[in-house]
Amino acid sequence: MSIATVIAAIQTINGGISGIRSAPTTIPGKLNTADLPTVLVFVGPGEWERVTDFSLQFRTFYVRFYVKPISQDIKPDAGYSEAYGLLQSVCEEYLSDITFGGAVQHTGRGARYAPPTLEDGGVTVLAYAGTEYHGFEITVTTKEQIV
Repeated sequence: MSIATVIAAIQTINGGISGIRSAPTTIPGKLNTADLPTVLVFVGPGEWERVTDFSLQFRTFYVRFYVKPISQDIKPDAGYSEAYGLLQSVCEEYLSDITFGGAVQHTGRGARYAPPTLEDGGVTVLAYAGTEYHGFEITVTTKEQIV
């Protein structure tokens, strides 16, 4: 599979999670408040490995969830609370199918049935196009066999 295919698969999963309004496969110039929470996928570092008659690609993806602009948070913790509720749902969904619908061999670097790599940095402030948002980032490492 290609990097673009994996991004599309991740965004398809994100688009099906209750509460997420926008999961585009391209990076927009700005985020529209009406489309929040919005999820963007950024391509991280990769490793390519040749193993006898096939190759492996390990790739990191940074999946950023922009939940609510801090400047519009009327109740001080509304965006924060919404973000950690969504974080729980997203992680549970990602762990329910570690192949992302068959787009990758599995998440993580180890054997298929070893615990998959899925990390989050907790709820934090994410800046995008000059605006700060309550949100979070999930780091996903994928393993893909290339014939």
